[in-house]
Amino acid sequence: RLRQVQGPDALGKKGVVNSTEEEAKASIIDTEGFDQNLFWKFYNEDLADPALKWRKTVNMKDVRSEKDGCTATIHQRPNKNGGMDIVRIDQIYRDISVDVFLTMVDRDQQPDHVKVYEEVERLSPDDKIMYLRSKIPFMSERETIVRMKREKLDDGTYIVTMRSMAEHPKIPVNPSYVRNELLIVRWIKPNAENPSNLDVIAFTNMDMKGYFPSRL
Repeated sequence: RLRQVQGPDALGKKGVVNSTEEEAKASIIDTEGFDQNLFWKFYNEDLADPALKWRKTVNMKDVRSEKDGCTATIHQRPNKNGGMDIVRIDQIYRDISVDVFLTMVDRDQQPDHVKVYEEVERLSPDDKIMYLRSKIPFMSERETIVRMKREKLDDGTYIVTMRSMAEHPKIPVNPSYVRNELLIVRWIKPNAENPSNLDVIAFTNMDMKGYFPSRL
């Protein structure tokens, strides 16, 4: 089960956990929980722990200057299913408020391959269930039922979780579509050095299910 971590003040070098080999291979998709503890579990992983096999894959600071509006560093590690890697993205957005960013996440502008994006159920003002259907070339059509939940922490920062659901009574299984799995969880907070900028740390993982061309 998830180890309970009481937010960012409880973290730091003393809070870093070295994992067993089995824990190191765990996939976000296989991890229990939906609330902020899911984020803290992965945030608390030591990127230098050899058992976890985190590796830096992109440093956008090398190719994009701060005037472009966003810089990012990306790390990846394998998961035990042998599918897509778990990805950690550390971003700094220039001159944007928390409220504006949350509005962007809530509206979540979808790429062209997403054909359907609609609300299924509103659980609370900060908790809703969405339905997505997409078509990528050379792949059968995919659908995803996603719960989106926003949590405001005591320090005024936010955790936003988007996690797929296997089923929902309003969305019966349709054999024409492959139902995939995803998780995106973000910690959103003002930048400590420049409060007009925004720090966003995200973890993502996806299982496309069905046939997935290796070249994609």
